[in-house]
Amino acid sequence: MTYTETPLNSPAYLQWRKTIHFKGTGHYLTRKGNQMPLESTYTEKQLFDQLISSIVHSVWVGLGQTENPLSKKVEINLSQAATNIDMLDMLYKRMDRNLSEEEEQYMDDILREIKVVYIKSKESEETKPSEDTTS
Repeated sequence: MTYTETPLNSPAYLQWRKTIHFKGTGHYLTRKGNQMPLESTYTEKQLFDQLISSIVHSVWVGLGQTENPLSKKVEINLSQAATNIDMLDMLYKRMDRNLSEEEEQYMDDILREIKVVYIKSKESEETKPSEDTTS
């Protein structure tokens, strides 16, 4: 894409904001209602479910509730879990009044559940005796 100095209220800029052409690919990214960009084969609901499921899975991995797919081990990484919980929380807040009743209930339930497990894991880590190797 070629970028030029254009005033933000000019017709050219406003048109550019509506349609971006990826040169050489034949693909256009348009902002028309609820159409999906770049000929997606998935619905917005499917993509939303996949995004949320991916982040939730990362939370469970960080909490040591499921195997890390990279290391093939169950490991606890509370920092990773906290970051992913914060991302889910932020998405939930940003999507206020844009979710179906079913999605709203799911987000509410899953956030409550993972926060409870996070708090219990954090308390468990804090009460563990430290591994002191000096004698």
